[in-house]
Amino acid sequence: MVNALEKIADRAQAALDDGATDAARTIASGAASRAAAIGGATALVAGAIRSSGPDVSIAGGGRASRYATVGDLMFAAEYGARTPQTRKRWPGHPWRGSGDGAGYFLWPTVAKSDDRIMDDWTAEFDQLIRQVW
Repeated sequence: MVNALEKIADRAQAALDDGATDAARTIASGAASRAAAIGGATALVAGAIRSSGPDVSIAGGGRASRYATVGDLMFAAEYGARTPQTRKRWPGHPWRGSGDGAGYFLWPTVAKSDDRIMDDWTAEFDQLIRQVW
């Protein structure tokens, strides 16, 4: 049994790393698609959504327009604020900055992907345990 547990420990870390990378890729792709579909300033953020290993990031240093950087627009586009500092709402975009209904493209993608990601990880670990035992 000790040998089996040692094998699981080595393989489990690799499975966790692979699963986290796959989850980040799924979330980044879905969030970028949602942001592009919304259009307007939100679509400017879509091209900056990236996954790198287990991380999802918004490449916020570049200019999205002559008035704002991608980083400036990201929070406004995601939560419905005209500016991150004031939370003034965009016309037609109510504030969605807290609770289960938060966000327009990133957090809805995370929420939609939760079950799938957990199912994928569970299947990976089930397979791992079957191989070892």
